[in-house]
Amino acid sequence: MSEITKKVLFSEVDAKLNMNMSGLINSMQDCINKQTEEIDRGSAFLKSHNRAWFTVSWNIEVKRLPKLSEEITVKTWAYGFSVVTGERNVIITDTDGNDIVCADSHWGYMDVESQRPAKITDEDVEGYVMGERYPMEKVSRKIKLPESFDYVEDVWVRKEDLDFNNHMSNGRYIINAYEYVPEGKVKRISIDYKKQCKYKDKLCVFTNHTDNEYIIKFTGKDDGDDRAVVLFEIE
Repeated sequence: MSEITKKVLFSEVDAKLNMNMSGLINSMQDCINKQTEEIDRGSAFLKSHNRAWFTVSWNIEVKRLPKLSEEITVKTWAYGFSVVTGERNVIITDTDGNDIVCADSHWGYMDVESQRPAKITDEDVEGYVMGERYPMEKVSRKIKLPESFDYVEDVWVRKEDLDFNNHMSNGRYIINAYEYVPEGKVKRISIDYKKQCKYKDKLCVFTNHTDNEYIIKFTGKDDGDDRAVVLFEIE
C-alpha cells in the first residue's frame, strides 16, 4: 500500500470550498503514481520496456468531498492481476478515520509499439504487496447505455489533457464530463473507457439523464466511434 497525507489546497476547491473534480481525480492518480515509482515500476520502467497501463474503468463512490485546508490521507493498493489486467482500490480518509471517497479501478497492460495487450510477467509486478479488495459495491465495468442521446457540442483534446503516454489522461474524461452535470451532490462516478484519444482529436459530446443519473458519452468524428462513457449519480 502507498499513501499521501495532504491538506486540500485553494487551487483544488470549487466555489463552495469543496474539493473540485480536478483535485479529487488528481489526488487519486498522484497516489497511484507514487506507489509505482516507490517500487521502481513507474514511468522509467514502463518506458524502457515499451509498456503502459491504460485504464479500463473506474467506479468511484463519494460519501462527501473534502473541504479547503482539510487534512486527508489518500491510500492505494493493488488487489489483483490476471494475464493482461490489474485491479486496484484508492481510498480517501479524513482525520477521524472515515473513508469519505472509495474507488475501484481496472487497468489493461499494453505493448506501446503494437498497441495490443501485453502479458504481465513476474518482473512487471515485482514489488507490489497485494491487498484485499475494498468492501464497496461491485458494479459492472460496462455502463448500460440508454436508447438515445442528445448531441451537445464538439470539443478537442488539448495539450493539458495529455498524459505520460501522449494520450488524453483517463482523469480528464471525468473532469471534462463534469461540465455537463448540473449542481448537486455527486454520489457516484463511473467511467467505461472505449478508445484512446490523442492531441487535437475531435470529440463529439452526447448526454442523457434521468432524475438522478447523468450519462455523458464522448465519441470520435465517425458514427459509433465511442471513446468513453461517464456516469454521474447525483443526490
